[in-house]
Amino acid sequence: MKILTYATHETGYFLALTESLKRYNYDLIVLGQGDKWYGLLQKLVSLKNYLSENQSNEVICFVDAYDVIFLDNPKKLEQWFLKQDSNKVYFSATRDNFTTRQVFSKIASQDRNKIFNRLNSGCFIGFRDVIYNLLCDLDKEYDFSNLQQNDQEIVSKYYSSKKFSNITLDCDSEVFYNLEWNTNPINALYFFSDKVAIKQPLKSIHYKFNNNKLFVKKSRTYPIVLHGNGNANLDSFTQALELPSKNEENRNYYGYSTTTYFNQIKYKFTIQSTV
Repeated sequence: MKILTYATHETGYFLALTESLKRYNYDLIVLGQGDKWYGLLQKLVSLKNYLSENQSNEVICFVDAYDVIFLDNPKKLEQWFLKQDSNKVYFSATRDNFTTRQVFSKIASQDRNKIFNRLNSGCFIGFRDVIYNLLCDLDKEYDFSNLQQNDQEIVSKYYSSKKFSNITLDCDSEVFYNLEWNTNPINALYFFSDKVAIKQPLKSIHYKFNNNKLFVKKSRTYPIVLHGNGNANLDSFTQALELPSKNEENRNYYGYSTTTYFNQIKYKFTIQSTV
């Protein structure tokens, strides 16, 4: 299995990601080093180019570079995948909410009653040929020359449209877990402020972290990959695992992600009101 990411430079939790893999003698293949940054779609374009040049049909795992760490041996991830349908690409999943419904697409009908039912493009795994075919189809549908498109948005729309039936989700967070934020008043204040994001705890109503293992309470699973999507502060986890902490100031979720969502919602409502 090859593990890939896209990173123009070393920032965020990039060093924590690479170190978490080195512990299990896995090297991270980094695409995009030194590239000029144009937009979110660069990671899929770069991955498509890499796969076109590397045609061995092996297992490929792709993860985001700046907010992902491995909690366990990647070999377990590969073993899990090899027991699944080899004709599918497995994406991580998170809970649906009002914001994501407005920005992305409706939940795919087959996922509506699942625990984690919203596709997240930050982590996925599949055989090289299946992933490459998916990326080629996405390119035809959405034109990869426009690098400022949101990869999360176009993959979500494509999946919910059922145009590519070989996408599926890790709806029980068996291997990928997108960190759920605590919904207490303190976190709510930080969510709608310009403060630095507070550390996410090692124990919450959603999960508990003990003996270097993360237990997801709702699905009762022990995922292998932790994704702090929304620029979550993972310092509590990196400190517990003795991994490098983030090497830049943690911007809060609102400043990093929610403003993007709100701008897109505003745009969509503006377009609808003029029709």
